[in-house]
Amino acid sequence: MQLGTITKPKPTGPAQAAARYTARGGRENAGSWVFETVDLSDIYRRAWPGDDAGNVRITFIGIAAAAGKTPSAAYISGLRLSR
Repeated sequence: MQLGTITKPKPTGPAQAAARYTARGGRENAGSWVFETVDLSDIYRRAWPGDDAGNVRITFIGIAAAAGKTPSAAYISGLRLSR
């Protein structure tokens, strides 16, 4: 299971590459609902420790599944952003 892991873009990769955060990954979570709280400012500070997170405006959140694995259904019952 992946829980709260962050993958940073490679320094030699494309400029538009984004950090990836896995809140709760793995097939063992299939078939159950989990309430998840994620602190986006903490993720930002971990991905880009030299930046001033106070000057950042988050404008996009993406949800994706890993490529090359057997697809499975996933559902999101709600998403709330707060400041």
